[in-house]
Amino acid sequence: MDAINTNGKDAVRLCEHIVRHAFGDVVGRVASTLLNRGRCTAATVYRLAGISRQTANAALLILIQHNLVGSTGASHRDLPEEDMYEFDVSECLLRLRWPRILALTEQNYGEEALLVVRQLLLYGKLTTPEVLTVSNATVDRQKTLSLRKTVVKLLRRGYIEPTCAELLILRSDQIDRRYKVGRVAPSWNLTNSPQAKLAEKSASAGTKLHSVNVLAELRRTAAHEIDEERKQFRDPASALRQVTNKVGKKGSSSAMKTKEKVDDSDFEVHDHIPLRVNYDKFNVLIRNEMLIKAAEDRWNAAAAEVLRAVLQASIEHQKEPKELRTEEGVGINKIVDQIPTSQHKLLMAGITGVGSKGIPEIVRQYLAVMSGDDLATDQTGSRFLSHSDHSSPVYWVQIENICTSLKASLLIELVRERIDDKAARVLAVVARARYASETMVRDCAMIPLREARHILSELQKLSLIEIQEVPKTAAKGRNMFPGSDYHLWGIDLRKAYGFLLSGVYKTLANIVQRRSREMEKRAALLAKLDRPDLQGAIEQYLNAKDQTDLAELNNATTMLSLAETRTDLVVMMLRDLPGGVPPR
Repeated sequence: MDAINTNGKDAVRLCEHIVRHAFGDVVGRVASTLLNRGRCTAATVYRLAGISRQTANAALLILIQHNLVGSTGASHRDLPEEDMYEFDVSECLLRLRWPRILALTEQNYGEEALLVVRQLLLYGKLTTPEVLTVSNATVDRQKTLSLRKTVVKLLRRGYIEPTCAELLILRSDQIDRRYKVGRVAPSWNLTNSPQAKLAEKSASAGTKLHSVNVLAELRRTAAHEIDEERKQFRDPASALRQVTNKVGKKGSSSAMKTKEKVDDSDFEVHDHIPLRVNYDKFNVLIRNEMLIKAAEDRWNAAAAEVLRAVLQASIEHQKEPKELRTEEGVGINKIVDQIPTSQHKLLMAGITGVGSKGIPEIVRQYLAVMSGDDLATDQTGSRFLSHSDHSSPVYWVQIENICTSLKASLLIELVRERIDDKAARVLAVVARARYASETMVRDCAMIPLREARHILSELQKLSLIEIQEVPKTAAKGRNMFPGSDYHLWGIDLRKAYGFLLSGVYKTLANIVQRRSREMEKRAALLAKLDRPDLQGAIEQYLNAKDQTDLAELNNATTMLSLAETRTDLVVMMLRDLPGGVPPR
């Protein structure tokens, strides 16, 4: 599935507000130059931004430190060239997810994990000694050891990851460089492949020209190699070293390793390797919460609890939010073990004569319902789970099916808010049929033909549907008469979701801008609150007007933060989750 483009003008405007709010006007001017001009050298940046070269270089270093700007890596080539820099829009938009990331960290791993993740978010990337320094843990030895164990725990579970200079080089430039090398001297993994034979034939003939298939295979091979190398750089195991080896007196060490589980205390972190937050793992947690909420909306809270147990049983193998289904299948016993005892009453609600021993059977029934065993075969409903055909089946979560339903519901709700319920029914008919005539829309949506035509035109104005001309005959002599064609209404889901995403970006930019305006309006009040000589209950030193303004400011920022968090969930649903958009 191809991703939806996120580099529109609304996304650029949102990134400008985010960078300016986080780093100030000078860094914001450099970021705005890269966002609007594309790739630029450092000399071009300082000329277009209207600042000194030293200031521009410092701003670029700040953005690179926070993973917001990537380099082409031209200075590391055999023939060094001047580096060009490009702004990473997707990385910048993930900064809106910080409050939810911090809340999930504290909920799952406690205060110390929250402290580590917060420092990594604030500073971009840090080594372990730097994390201890900014956390004021270098004096207290007990706190130092505890924070080091927390870093190991977060690393082993994938919530933070190692980084290096190679990961700051743009992936597209790495692929192009590897592709050009492969065109000169291709290295095929399978020497008996048709592409390899064709390359050898062209080389023996004394030509460097390759066919289109060979060039496409070379580019795919280059992309695969670069992705594997970047995955190795991000592997948490590269930042850890094992300090103990649990070998018993009896049996070999390999046999003991299979019996004993390796603990976090058996590892230490390399102090020279910088670390950063792994957004993909946190996006997996947020995605799972959305899937659980979808199960609760469709069935009930008990079904949501069962789905939570299925996801939790395979959480170690969930690494990316865009995976189509969970990689690891889980059995009924693992699922039951993940359900806390306090939730057994929820599962047995409305069921009499069933004790705690009947919980596995109840869970099995819920799994059967969510697996679609009671659904018809005409795809009238999306299955949340799939299972193997065994007497003791294992279950996988069908993430793509759930996300497709969520995106379709979101699109229909948008139309219902902007137009009315009839328009939502019309859009549902067109989306289900992919191409529908006006009479089909009239019959399925149960509205008059005249009203159906008006609603179809309104949906076309919103760029949600489009009209397609279909010839009645394939004869060449139809001379393009009006009666020789008929028209069908269809929906381009990629275009529709892109339009919806642009509107959400615009809303987010307005929210961020409104928060900045509220802060600027009450700058004098904030200056009073930041006075170093006033500590403790500062409100008692404020007059009545300042106290009223402070209450209004707190209320406004709370409402804006809540709106921002909810809107970012819509962005994640449209941009970071699979499903909804057919492959090209």
